[in-house]
Amino acid sequence: MSFRPIIPTLLSTLLLTACGGGDSSTNTAPNQTTPPPIARTALSGTLTLTHSNNATPTTIQPRETIGDVDFPAFQSITTLHSQQPFLIESAYSSSLYADQSLVFGLDSRGERTLTVDIDPISHILSSVVLKHTTTDLNQRYRCDQSYSIPMGCDGVNIDIDALTGQATLKFSNTQLEGDDDSIRLDGTLIGTLSQPPTSIDSTPKNTQNNLFINGNQVELLAASYTDSAKPTQGPCNNQCPLGDAFELKLVNGQSILASMLPSMPVLSLLVDDSAYPQELLTNYKIVDSGRISTQDFGSTVRLNFDQAVYTASVEGQQQTQVINGSVSILKPTQTLSISPALKTESTASVSTPSHVQLTLINHQDVILEDQGLTVRLRDGEVESVQFESAIPEYSESGFLYFEFAQFGCQKLECKGIQVNANGFGVRFNNMTLTQTTSNALFNSSIQIKGALQYQGR
Repeated sequence: MSFRPIIPTLLSTLLLTACGGGDSSTNTAPNQTTPPPIARTALSGTLTLTHSNNATPTTIQPRETIGDVDFPAFQSITTLHSQQPFLIESAYSSSLYADQSLVFGLDSRGERTLTVDIDPISHILSSVVLKHTTTDLNQRYRCDQSYSIPMGCDGVNIDIDALTGQATLKFSNTQLEGDDDSIRLDGTLIGTLSQPPTSIDSTPKNTQNNLFINGNQVELLAASYTDSAKPTQGPCNNQCPLGDAFELKLVNGQSILASMLPSMPVLSLLVDDSAYPQELLTNYKIVDSGRISTQDFGSTVRLNFDQAVYTASVEGQQQTQVINGSVSILKPTQTLSISPALKTESTASVSTPSHVQLTLINHQDVILEDQGLTVRLRDGEVESVQFESAIPEYSESGFLYFEFAQFGCQKLECKGIQVNANGFGVRFNNMTLTQTTSNALFNSSIQIKGALQYQGR
């Protein structure tokens, strides 16, 4: 999972929007006077599973689930990932991902689950995974369309209703490979929700986009900016930590990465995977790094392209992409302080969470994750807060292992936490989490101050 000038008033408004514009009452959704409607999910269709070592097909039966159950009939899960990017020679490790998983609970016991991973914008298929788990059985069947494993998921057609979130999957002789045998999928599987799932479009934005590629304006899906990395002294070997690092993820499947290390030329790539899975990704390298610049406005930073030319060899022919315009990105402003988890430590950990992972489940669940801290919201209220701490240790024989401890609270146990008005963040007011494990190396509780919020994309 990486432009035109913006007046300060507009940026201030954008910042308030991205940060939620305020907090609701403790562990309560704003202005909520009636309980939310009970969620219903259902699956139906004519799907059959045929094992290669058993000619008798299994027909999946329709299911409906109501309310909070362990194994819902259907879930639509969208995740926005963000982490610090790295350039590795002429390639890069992406810092921005947007994934959507369609999860079908094929039985009420959770023994069979079918997960279909797709791109949330184009709905292009990534993989199909069938898990079959019992007390004495743990089998996994898969087909995958990735850059490294073009095994192909043949015979799969996906249709998603943009208004309702209903997903209709049609399988025709689709082969999933397991360790000892394979499974063939045939027929139709339909997942329905009582309310449309939360969409990416409803999440906060922290960008202003005026970017053009080959003269055509492009739509920005998400953007990432990092300024906390410390450059190495002298030339870097293979992997370069980034100073000012930008990644722009475009709706059309392209990504742009740019990094600025002191006393070094700008490193920049345009990665084109818009034709995936029919074609593998293409890395376009910048010709003149002087065509890229940045401007710092305090609360925002702008990445400028002045007719920046990128070239790549595609099937023996030189191809060119020209980028012009700019993208402005709000800098992270939130801070998070966590008291020491280890008894041997005395200083609180203070950070600026700039790469918060956001997960949206159906219409009701929002999950925020960063550096071991996980907050789960349901219908605008706190469902749980968890923190995990781990330290490496070595046994007498030199074997590396980890000591870990978990801290947490559930629902109304969670005190000293407020949900942001926009539902995509929380604020901690000296919140106490109690250790839920029994590890004597760690304190019995920790305190959290500050904020954890999805600032935007």
